[in-house]
Amino acid sequence: MKKIEYRKSLVMLVALACLCSACGEDNETKGKNGKASDSKITASLDESDDSGEEEKEDGNSEETATSATRETKPTTDHVTEVIDDTDASQEPVEEDPSDGKKKDSDDSDPKTDPSTVPVTQPSYLGAANLANGGFATGNGTYNYFIVHPEDGILAIVQETRATGSKLEMYRTTYKPGVVLDSLILAGDYLYFREDALDGEIFGIRRMDLNTGEVECISDGAISGVTVCGDSLYFCRDSAIVKCDLDGYNERVLFEAKHSAMTAKVAFCIADGKIYFSDPTNFATGGMFFGKLYSMDLDGKNHTEIPVEAEACNEEIFFSDGERIYFFGNTDSDGTGYYSCKVDGSELEMTAKAAPTSRNISEDVDVVATSDELYVDKYGNGHELLYTGNIRMGKIVIVGDEIYFMGPDDSGRSSNVTKRIKIDGSDETVLG
Repeated sequence: MKKIEYRKSLVMLVALACLCSACGEDNETKGKNGKASDSKITASLDESDDSGEEEKEDGNSEETATSATRETKPTTDHVTEVIDDTDASQEPVEEDPSDGKKKDSDDSDPKTDPSTVPVTQPSYLGAANLANGGFATGNGTYNYFIVHPEDGILAIVQETRATGSKLEMYRTTYKPGVVLDSLILAGDYLYFREDALDGEIFGIRRMDLNTGEVECISDGAISGVTVCGDSLYFCRDSAIVKCDLDGYNERVLFEAKHSAMTAKVAFCIADGKIYFSDPTNFATGGMFFGKLYSMDLDGKNHTEIPVEAEACNEEIFFSDGERIYFFGNTDSDGTGYYSCKVDGSELEMTAKAAPTSRNISEDVDVVATSDELYVDKYGNGHELLYTGNIRMGKIVIVGDEIYFMGPDDSGRSSNVTKRIKIDGSDETVLG
C-alpha cells in the first residue's frame, strides 16, 4: 500500500514539474514577443519624429510616413543662357550658383566649398552676344570661349571662374577658314555651330557637359542659332525654324518670299517675342533689307512694326527688350546703325558708318570699330577703353568682361581671342 502511494506521489511530482516547466517557457516566449513589439513601436516613433524635424527644416508642410520615403530634388551646376521667354518662365529662371539668395546647403555639398565659389557676381550675358558671333558665354561657375590653338583649328575651352583653371572641351579638325561659334548654355548642355562644308553648310551641335559627348542635332545653311526656354530657334535658308532642344519636332515659323537668291532672315528673341526683318529688297554686296516684324514664339500674331526704316539681314540685329538695334536704311538718312523701341517708336540713328558692332549688358553699353572699343557705364557717355585691331569689331560680354578677337602677335596668320574687363583692366590673350 505504501509502495503504491509512493508511486502516485512520484507521478504527481513529475507532472507538477512538467507543468511548471511549460508555464516558464510560455512566460519567456511572451516576454520576447512583447520586447520585439515594443522595439518596433519605438523605432517607428523615432523615425516619425526625425521625419517631422527634417520637414520643418526644409520648410516642407507635406507629411511622410518615414524619412526613407522622402525624395531629394536633383541639382544642376550649369545655368541656362540668359534669353527671355515669358511662356517658358525663362528670364532666367534657373538659379545662378553664385546667387547669395540660394537656400543654405550642407557643408559637405561641393557647391559650398570656398574653393569653388565664384569670384564675381552672377554673370550677365550681353544681349548681342549671338549677333556678334557668340564666341564666348558663361554662368556664375564657368566661362566658355573659343580659342585658336593652330591655323585652321579652333577649340572650346571651359574656364573655372573661381580658380582660373582651364580645360579644353572640344577641338575641330583642320580646315582652312574653319567656323566655330554661337556658344549657348542650356541646362547641362553647351550648344554651338560648326561648319561642315566650305562654310556653306553648318551643323548645330550640342555637348553633354556631364559626359563630354557631342551630337549633331541639325544641319544646313544655318544662322542665328538661339535657345529660348525649352526650344531651339535658328534660320535655315530663308526660314525661321523652331525645334526641341534635341533637334526633334522642327516647324517653320516664318519663311521669306522673294524672287531673288536665298537670303537668311535676321531675328532675335526678347520678352517672349521674336523680332525679325523680312529680306525682300536686294542690295549690292549680297545684302537684303526689309521691314521689321514681330511674332509670338509659336509663329502666331505676325505683326509689322511701324517704323520708317528697313533692317539689313547680314549685319548686327538684336534687342535688349526695350529697343531693337540694327543696321538699316531710311529714305531721309540712308544706311547706318539705327535703333527704335520694340513698338517702332523713337527711331534713332546711332552712327552713319561706325561703330561696326554694339553690345549691351545690364547698365553697360559697349560699341566697337575695327580698331577702337568704347564703353558707356550707367549712361554717362561712351569712353575709349581699348585701342587695337578688333576683328570685324565683334564684341561679346560675359559678366564684367569683354571678349574680342584680334591678330596673333606670334606671327601666325590666324586670330587670337582676347579679353579685357569693363573697367579696362586685366587685358589677357586667351589663345
